[in-house]
Amino acid sequence: RRYCPPSTIPPSHHPTMPTEPAPPGHSSGGTTLPYASFVTRPPVVDGGALALSAAGRCRVDPATCHAGGEEPADAAAYRAVVSKAVEQASVDDGADGTDADADKNKKQLRKKYMKQGVAMARSYLTETLGLDPSVVDVEIVLSAADVTESRGLLASCFLDAGCDKIVLSGTDVGALDAARIPRDRLVAHFDGADEVEI
Repeated sequence: RRYCPPSTIPPSHHPTMPTEPAPPGHSSGGTTLPYASFVTRPPVVDGGALALSAAGRCRVDPATCHAGGEEPADAAAYRAVVSKAVEQASVDDGADGTDADADKNKKQLRKKYMKQGVAMARSYLTETLGLDPSVVDVEIVLSAADVTESRGLLASCFLDAGCDKIVLSGTDVGALDAARIPRDRLVAHFDGADEVEI
């Protein structure tokens, strides 16, 4: 079924799925969803909200969803969340359990980075994208490479920030494995096929 946004929205502002190939590690979203998918435009443009489905669900792809420009602020905000998740994952390196004080410090540092990452992800969703995850069920498309590099912490970060589901390429088993989130919160996307929850 094809999502049909309200006729009051100009055709140029319709949230649509892309037909061009996706960047490496991303699903192209080539299938049509029965709810709004913001792939090339953010949900809020110049202070005016685009269409959200009556079902109260939308999908956002941070890799391609921005207002334009060489380095848009929303893309930078998303990359900052990724960097924080990778930073949190790197704290685990070198913990061998022989030094209790060092392990305690690393645990506190991981917790600090986790709180910072969740706050940044929440700010990205609410302030940058203009979405309220308490009202709209947000699905966010994450890069398989980012999820793997962050050891799954990026996926957890966005779930903790209010996202309903994480969308990953169904062909990247390593990223699906690394996500380590409940199966009902993970959507595997296969190009040219319908989405299936695993």
